[in-house]
Amino acid sequence: MNILAIDSASSAISLAVSKGDEIICHETALSENQSEYIMAHIDEIVKKALLKPENLNCILCMNGPGSFTGLRIGFSIAKAISLSLNIPFFPISTLETIAFGCETKTISVIKAVKGAFFYAIFENGCRLTQDAEAKTEEFQEIIANNSPNNDKITINGHGARELCEYLPNLMPYLGVKADKIGYSKELIHIAKTKEIIHNDYNLFLHSGPDYIRRGS
Repeated sequence: MNILAIDSASSAISLAVSKGDEIICHETALSENQSEYIMAHIDEIVKKALLKPENLNCILCMNGPGSFTGLRIGFSIAKAISLSLNIPFFPISTLETIAFGCETKTISVIKAVKGAFFYAIFENGCRLTQDAEAKTEEFQEIIANNSPNNDKITINGHGARELCEYLPNLMPYLGVKADKIGYSKELIHIAKTKEIIHNDYNLFLHSGPDYIRRGS
């Protein structure tokens, strides 16, 4: 199965095409002109995989939380391709994608606005909490509640290093994993592992990104 994945949940852009067991990825820390960049490089990456657009069988994008503008662009492009090619379209949780492949307890985070972060907690890839938003000063309590014995817990994702700067007292108990630009490859791995691509994709054609806000 040939799958196209779009990660535009942050200011970075990550695109991946899966052709059988091979995954070809293109990433950049771009912060402007996301829509033009994505469209141009989708064409390039599909050609690099020796495919044509009509050879694609499925398209994935981030469901959120994340950048308001980035998520809207990703959804719009994914839906447009899905409709034009009559292929399945599936949005997948941004925070779940960030946690994919982590074998320990992990707090997936992505920078929000006004000194806040979107987050969710996972263990061995299994979700322990729902997506939420919290201020930086609240994370000391969040971490203490989810690691009562001071067991190692990893903060992973966009903004992980920035968040850890606010938690100097907890640094001996924290791991930081923040070296990735994007997570388009993980979108594909999750879709294959959980067989999402076999679900009823018509459910998502009239959906939109999940914008998490405090109290939602």
